[in-house]
Amino acid sequence: MMSEVRVLGPTEAAVPDDVAAGVFDSPVSPGWAAEFFADARHHLAVALDAGRVVGMASGVHDVRRRRRSTAIAWPDIGDDASHS
Repeated sequence: MMSEVRVLGPTEAAVPDDVAAGVFDSPVSPGWAAEFFADARHHLAVALDAGRVVGMASGVHDVRRRRRSTAIAWPDIGDDASHS
């Protein structure tokens, strides 16, 4: 089974509407999804299988770093057991 992996953009807040069990800790809230995607510092990479989200990694810019460059922290990762 081949999955497509991509980083979602701000106009793709509806993509996580079809999510396999276990990918997120709880159902996706449309309001929270819209707020997440409205902030350019937030990132969501998803693995899609036939349009269904079967894996994800969410990231946020880490602006507290002492280095001059910006880094992205990936604090949340999840997947469906059938795609582990």
